[in-house]
Amino acid sequence: MKAERLQLLTTPAFKAFLGKEAKREGVNVAELVRSRCERRPSDDEARLAKLTVELRKKISDARSSLRGGLKEAHDVLAAFASQACQPRNDCGGTGMSVLNDAFDAVRDALELTDDVKRAGETLKGLSVELRAHDRRITRLEAKWETALELANVNRKRIE
Repeated sequence: MKAERLQLLTTPAFKAFLGKEAKREGVNVAELVRSRCERRPSDDEARLAKLTVELRKKISDARSSLRGGLKEAHDVLAAFASQACQPRNDCGGTGMSVLNDAFDAVRDALELTDDVKRAGETLKGLSVELRAHDRRITRLEAKWETALELANVNRKRIE
């Protein structure tokens, strides 16, 4: 529901320009301003949103995989700890190799988590930057259209 009123001071030329644009599009001036300000996302923004959804799913899958890997590493460590070493040579090569493998798996899982976090932060930054560029482009388009309209008005006055 539209219940708020906005008052905008402008030049007579810009007001006339808005009126002509609204008439050309078959809407009133308020609807013209709303439609230009409340526009739909661009193709790039839509692609970015789709990639964001896909990245979030991949992050969820990576977290799930990470939890599974950590649980497996924990189970291996628990099994290793439960098998008490006999005095002397029973704690030889295989026990330490399993322990090293478990630590390597945990380290890899932590590195994966860091990579996923960095990718998410990078994507968030790109999204913010893309929105800022889009806003700048919209403002430049409006200024360009206004400049063209003012140039036409000034040309008519000279003639």
